[in-house]
Amino acid sequence: MEQGSGSTQPPAWALQPLTAWLYLAAVILLVFTPAFPLNWLMAIAAAVFAYQDLRSRGLPTFWWTAAVLVFGAFAYVFFVYRRPKPAVIYSPGAAVSQQARLARGLPPDRLAPHQAQAAQSPPAGWYPDPTGETRVRYWDGVRWTDNTAA
Repeated sequence: MEQGSGSTQPPAWALQPLTAWLYLAAVILLVFTPAFPLNWLMAIAAAVFAYQDLRSRGLPTFWWTAAVLVFGAFAYVFFVYRRPKPAVIYSPGAAVSQQARLARGLPPDRLAPHQAQAAQSPPAGWYPDPTGETRVRYWDGVRWTDNTAA
């Protein structure tokens, strides 16, 4: 699916687990106050964040948006934990290292993406595809390109 043109992403803080738990705590606290209707406004805001996140990724938006709108904070906590995480893209040197670990039956090394890119950048050339979509992908010396080979 293609990403929607003009789709915006929600603020990064809105999709953090801490935010979802704080939202749930606020809902529980507001239940016992005359400000209870604020829960509906927060549910609408959370549903908009879920919708924006799903739409920006080109995923179906209806079910999660409806669930967050109807079930509020409980569904939002589940949404935040169930949303797909971005793939870690390794530099060519780190990708070769990861494939060597996997070939030996070892688990992948859990480097942070910025640590994986921080190593000295190898020269431009064909390297094992870090996304696993194809066999090799071209590294232009700075970043991965769309050029692949089976």
